[in-house]
Amino acid sequence: MYTEDFKDMGVFMSRENSVDMLSGPITGKILIFVVPVILSGVLQLLFNAADIVVFFGGGGRK
Repeated sequence: MYTEDFKDMGVFMSRENSVDMLSGPITGKILIFVVPVILSGVLQLLFNAADIVVFFGGGGRK
């Protein structure tokens, strides 16, 4: 497939949503990249903790 075919399918991001990581100060760009990764990790930990509470904690037979 050619690049034009991918553009027609909407595969490439537009310039408004992209971040140039190769030029300029790096600190803010790293934070923009890392914060969603950290938040998704915290969310995954919370879901796992809820699963453990449901499985081992409440609602069991006595």
